[in-house]
Amino acid sequence: MVARELAHDGVKAEPGQVGLLATRKAVVDGWSAVADLLHQQGYRDLSIAVRQFSNRMPPPYTDKERIAGQLLRVARVKQVERPTPVR
Repeated sequence: MVARELAHDGVKAEPGQVGLLATRKAVVDGWSAVADLLHQQGYRDLSIAVRQFSNRMPPPYTDKERIAGQLLRVARVKQVERPTPVR
């Protein structure tokens, strides 16, 4: 199903994506609040570490988006591995 969508017009957005993005925003907001509290209490290094952790979280993907990404990576590798015909 995912491969078929990729071959035609790309992966269509899923209804769960909106909830996933809202959840990510809530998580990032929570980590930001923790970092603010740590900073206010004098734990500046820990505050910086929390912000770095939050900033490095991978993007939120639905299962379909993750599968599509994996399929595209495999296709690129196979394309690179394919020898160029000699004329």
